[in-house]
Amino acid sequence: MFRIAALPVLFALTLTGCGSTATESDEATENATQNSVVSSTTATPEKPKTLEAATASEQENADRYSSGDYAGQWLLYSSRLRDAISQDDYEAYAKRCAAETERPEGLRLTVEGVRMDGDSKAIVRLGVLGVVQSRTMVYEDGQWLQEPTEKLVANFGKPVAQWDC
Repeated sequence: MFRIAALPVLFALTLTGCGSTATESDEATENATQNSVVSSTTATPEKPKTLEAATASEQENADRYSSGDYAGQWLLYSSRLRDAISQDDYEAYAKRCAAETERPEGLRLTVEGVRMDGDSKAIVRLGVLGVVQSRTMVYEDGQWLQEPTEKLVANFGKPVAQWDC
């Protein structure tokens, strides 16, 4: 049975992000092709370079994450992550992390804007049950996208099975 007391620890573990990495050149080429397809098939109106727009984008990212839509969440990460990890691998890894940490699906995360850092970077906070963590949003191709955390980046280059949740 899931205990409420474990939620802050669980939250901290699961907010680090999950993913997997492309380790061969053909996978890297596939990722680049997939990113091109993503860019052309998810064409959305350009977002304003405001803290409010960055906050709204991160709230959508958090909602996709908490609802288990990891393939959709991958779309809201910056190119730094999308160039390193295929969408399918990210989805599989995120599902594994959710199962390993016994994270209940649907746990609502809230996002608040903190500040702009120039006109193409924003700092936001995600919170649940009093636990908060900062995230960096970057403006790419007219959209606000989440930068992967350093803990997630530390997994880049490792085989999927060795990624820490």
